[in-house]
Amino acid sequence: IFDEAQTMSPIVILNNNKPDVAIVNINFLESLLEKVRKVELEDALDSLAVYKKEKKEGKLKKLRSPNDLLTL
Repeated sequence: IFDEAQTMSPIVILNNNKPDVAIVNINFLESLLEKVRKVELEDALDSLAVYKKEKKEGKLKKLRSPNDLLTL
């Protein structure tokens, strides 16, 4: 297993014929985590842009309490 783990190919361990655990090279894992961070940042920036646009257009509503969400 350790020799295979040195490659960039993941080792998948099955449980009841279904993937249960994957052993991957640390560099591969770090690259996946970096991709996830970038996608999450892009999503947050997109949400912020939508908020600013809707605020400028007057589409936002001010709520006095969480119960006001039920009447939207």
